[in-house]
Formats: sequence, C-alpha cells, structure tokens
Amino acid sequence: MEPQYVSILKNLRGVIYFSNEEEILEKIKWLNRHFRYRYIGISRSLFEKAKEKKIKKILNKKPFIRLFYPSENIKKFINRIIKITKENYFLTESLLLSSSYVSPLLILEEKALLQCKNFIIHSLEIQENLDDKELKRHLRIADYGVIDIHERTTHQALNGLREALHFLLKNEFSKGEKILKSLIENRKKLADNDCRTRYWRLISEKNKEGIKVVVYLDPCSMLFNSLKERKNIKEIAELMMNSEDEISITLGLVTGFFISI
Repeated sequence: MEPQYVSILKNLRGVIYFSNEEEILEKIKWLNRHFRYRYIGISRSLFEKAKEKKIKKILNKKPFIRLFYPSENIKKFINRIIKITKENYFLTESLLLSSSYVSPLLILEEKALLQCKNFIIHSLEIQENLDDKELKRHLRIADYGVIDIHERTTHQALNGLREALHFLLKNEFSKGEKILKSLIENRKKLADNDCRTRYWRLISEKNKEGIKVVVYLDPCSMLFNSLKERKNIKEIAELMMNSEDEISITLGLVTGFFISI
C-alpha cells in the first residue's frame, strides 16, 4: 500500500463524481465551505477531464484532493475490470476508489446520477431538498454507513465471485448462477436494512417518489451482469483468481449521496 493512503483514508469524507461540470460550481463551493478541515476526494482522471477554470481552481486546493490508487495491484485491477466490462471509465473508477477509500460517492448533478443506474441496488427518495443542517448530518451518516458495512461486503464479494466462477468455468452454470443470485440478494437485503436503520429521518410513506438522495451502489454489479449473461467468464475468472486478495477493498457496497442544494 502507498504510505499516504492511510492518512488520506482517515481524513476523507467523500469522493465526488460529476459528468456535466456546468452544473457543479455552487455545489463544490458548498463542499468547500463545509469541509474545510477534511478531504473531499476526486479521481485524477476526472480532475484532468474538468475544463472550466473556476471549477479547476477550486478543485486544485483543499479540501479537495486528487486520489491515487492505494497500490499497483489495485490500479491494474480497476483498469482491467473497466476494460473487460466496458463500463463508463470515470464513473467506475470513482466508484471503485470510493470503496477503496471507504467513503461515500458524492454525486453532484442529475446526469451523473442517471449514469449510476446500472450500479444502484437500493435508493431512497425525498420530495424536498435538505437544508444545510440536514444535508451535513446525512453526509456524516453516509460516511459512517460505508465504514460499517465495508469489511463484510468486500470479503463477501471476493469470496462469492471466486466460488461462482469456479463452477462457471466448468460450465456448471446452475451452481454458479445460484451462488451469484444468493450473493446479489444478500447485498440488496443488506442495503435495504441499512437504509431503513440509518436514514429513518428521511423515510416517509408520503415521499415514495421524488428526488433520489441516497443510493446504494454495488461495484460488483458490472461483474454480476456480465456473468449472468455468460459473457467474459474466462477474462473475469482470470482476473479474480489471479489478483491479490487486497483487490477486495474495491468491491464493497458504497453509499451514494446526491448533493441537491
């Protein structure tokens, strides 16, 4: 592991993601005001993609920090898995770095939220924007939430995927797919239970439809989707079987929080 990884991990409060930078200026200003003494991460590739000078200037100083891969093994794994699955590079890298740094993904605009669709396994909607006090409170809750479920969901993912791939490689599809189905359902159930326990202040029977504010994102979704369709089995198996166990830190459930102000 890189020496700086632990110090950044300890002080990181979220990883930002955006697709349309024209809509994020006020939101990064808000984050800049409210997280002066903690880090807000951004992937290096997303930082380089940003072109707007005002935005670049803010992102180039604290509390924002450009994240690096925790290790060379993790760098190779993330880049290889994106190549195999052909998922959106900037989103997938940001999501897997969020898991690696045990931090929520802070989604800054609606197009970015829509891009998360393939990773969302549970969501909570509200009808009105949160005020500053409640937004800060629930960002703290999101941060704690990722920490609380990280260890069990990372090991669960790596072990479950390797077990399923063992059977899929032998064309024992029913056994492999049964393991995958169980793994998917367990993670969805965990997300649902965690949401009900952690975000009870936001849950209301009257607010069934509205703004998605909390989304549970599963980095494994891209692998599940390929394997359920029996695509790229050999490539995924080679990657999962031959990689070091430390890659499991990229595979934890991540709380995504839509910053709506």
